[in-house]
Amino acid sequence: AVSLEVWIEPANNTQNGTIFTYSKNNERNVTLGVEQTRYRGDVRTSNPDPLATDLDVNNTVQTPENIAAPAVQHLVYTRNQTTATIYVDGTVANPPNPQDPNQPPPPPPPITDQNGWSPAYQLAFGNETDGNRPWLGKIYLAAIYCRDLTGVEVQKNFAAGFAF
Repeated sequence: AVSLEVWIEPANNTQNGTIFTYSKNNERNVTLGVEQTRYRGDVRTSNPDPLATDLDVNNTVQTPENIAAPAVQHLVYTRNQTTATIYVDGTVANPPNPQDPNQPPPPPPPITDQNGWSPAYQLAFGNETDGNRPWLGKIYLAAIYCRDLTGVEVQKNFAAGFAF
């Protein structure tokens, strides 16, 4: 399991970029990014992800459109063996299940191992390590956890805020 947490302020909502990543040369262990008004979280798993939209990464979850905004936001991407969730300002921001909008999205497959993860990858903020996905804005706080944060923990961190 893994969680990425940031307090950010995007410069605009017209960019496609990487906010926070543990990667190298566009091969990602885990990444939190933005595509205009939608956030997305990617994590490398040992099984194909049924929610993947990009053959080069396992795009486990993305928010609906009009979530990312040029304002201070608390963003958390958490992934465990059965779920992938993005929280924005303490609230789950995952899109509805395409088969039934009243139900949550289907879970990604279980992580059977992280053998595909490379310890040689690097942490990067505001871009990929090769410089190909710049993100413009301010990062006020960033944290990575080797476990999934619970909804209660995310709400607690959001309520605590951060100091400029």
